[in-house]
Amino acid sequence: MNIKNMLRDGIKELVPYEVVPFEGKVKLDAMENPYDLHPLIKDEFLRELKGLAVNRYPDPMASELRIALSLYLGVDREMIILGNGSDELILDLLLTFGRGKIVYPEPTFAMYEILAKIAGAEPVGVPLREDFELDAESILEVGQKGIIFITYPNNPTGNLFNQEAIIRIIEEGSCLVVVDEAYYEFSGKTFLPLVKKYPNLVILRTFSKAFGLAGARVGYLVANKEVTGEILKVKLPYNLNAISQLLATITLRHGNLLRERIDEITSERERVYKELQEIPCITPYPSKTNFILFKVENLRNRDLFDLLIKEGILIRNLGESGILKNSLRLTIGKPGENDIFLEVFKKILQEGDIVRLMICSDTSSKPLN
Repeated sequence: MNIKNMLRDGIKELVPYEVVPFEGKVKLDAMENPYDLHPLIKDEFLRELKGLAVNRYPDPMASELRIALSLYLGVDREMIILGNGSDELILDLLLTFGRGKIVYPEPTFAMYEILAKIAGAEPVGVPLREDFELDAESILEVGQKGIIFITYPNNPTGNLFNQEAIIRIIEEGSCLVVVDEAYYEFSGKTFLPLVKKYPNLVILRTFSKAFGLAGARVGYLVANKEVTGEILKVKLPYNLNAISQLLATITLRHGNLLRERIDEITSERERVYKELQEIPCITPYPSKTNFILFKVENLRNRDLFDLLIKEGILIRNLGESGILKNSLRLTIGKPGENDIFLEVFKKILQEGDIVRLMICSDTSSKPLN
């Protein structure tokens, strides 16, 4: 009996998403918030956790958290759906509205393509322009019957796409348009106020980045009630566990503490960006997220990535071809972690074997605006 003969079409060639364990000293690859929960938040959580009845199923609608989010966002609670991370919500959207082509700019968040295949839909990536901007014309040509996903700011490029281009896609696309604002708290830019105006607009957000709850797996979407009502047909009833609901609700009460951490990360982002600008043969790109994309010239990104691993530092190796050729992505860590990365990075680039590989014809490369 051949198990592969029993598989659905589209699953046979799918490669499992694999996260390789890392035991080095500095981990800057996954866009995680480098700070653990603030002690005040953690103490409050531990006190309330004692009264949580974990023998009971969690609230299927995460009512208390939805109320807190509705106040935080200024929207009706019926417009909010909670998920076990944004990934689950993306899958729910695909199962509900994924009747045609699933379109997204490329490169972007890898799970759009993976989850589209899992849902039995047809994923279509539309290449970004050389300036990392959307090709709205091409997106509209193919994205008329399924779902269009747009990450804002984009991962892995870190930039905010032109707002007028996105509005054009929302207005002219006869399908659902999902604007994934996973990094909203770092950029401060959002399409949330337009949800009531455009019935086909969905906003995705997460507690994994700025809120520092990657381990709790809490995501949410905001959409018109007609959209959320349809999604509830496919949402699993007890999808968000009680502990995560409690932790996210408590975290929302401490916006001032979160803002301090976000400000620290964005300040470090600008400091590291300026440091990278000073390194010959390195071209960093401006970012509105908690990471920085940079390219290396006349040296394979894989070589540099492997040398950093040997030094106990993990960042993200992005590609060997296309628009991301020779690109690496660095998550912003704590100041000390960033200092270690910069020190080791400069040391590697100054070593004789590497210098011989780096024959820079122009060390004044400027990043994209």
